[in-house]
Amino acid sequence: MKAILFALLSMTALGCAARPTASNVDSARTSPAVAPATSTARPTTVASGGKATPHYAATAGLISDAAVAGLVDALAAENAYESSAIGYGGEPSKVYARFEALVSKASDTQLLSLLRHESPTVRVYAAIHVVDALPSHMADLEPLLHDEAHLASQIGCIGNDQNSVSRLTVEALRSSPLPEARALLARVQSPP
Repeated sequence: MKAILFALLSMTALGCAARPTASNVDSARTSPAVAPATSTARPTTVASGGKATPHYAATAGLISDAAVAGLVDALAAENAYESSAIGYGGEPSKVYARFEALVSKASDTQLLSLLRHESPTVRVYAAIHVVDALPSHMADLEPLLHDEAHLASQIGCIGNDQNSVSRLTVEALRSSPLPEARALLARVQSPP
């Protein structure tokens, strides 16, 4: 409760025009995004110097449509997650606008394939789309709940240069009212 109150007071004191949401409040917390997972689901792995690493693919390996591939590459070049409105004045995010353009052109199958994109930014935006628009594919997000790839984020007026794919995916699931989101979090956080 103190973390929530602190986040709300900080946003007010800084003149932040962004409306407090579950995502804004969770970003202000310093606790881990998810309890140690006991699930065995992980992204497909390949050997790399004796170490197993997640197998992600470049845009060309996931998307054959040139127009959609261009939008994916433009989003990947941003290397940061931004909410739809950012900064103290709640200005529209150009990065989020790139994501919206991608969603308007890509099929659901193409967007689902982006959960395996090499860019952490693209994976986060794809995950958020699944949470918001493709609840029947919520289980496809489970590997991202263990994805500790780092990226910067700007959610409203709260910036974080040390966020991760897993933390942002968990925040999206926590803020969703859908039972599929709650079920996925419960399954990953509870012992077998």
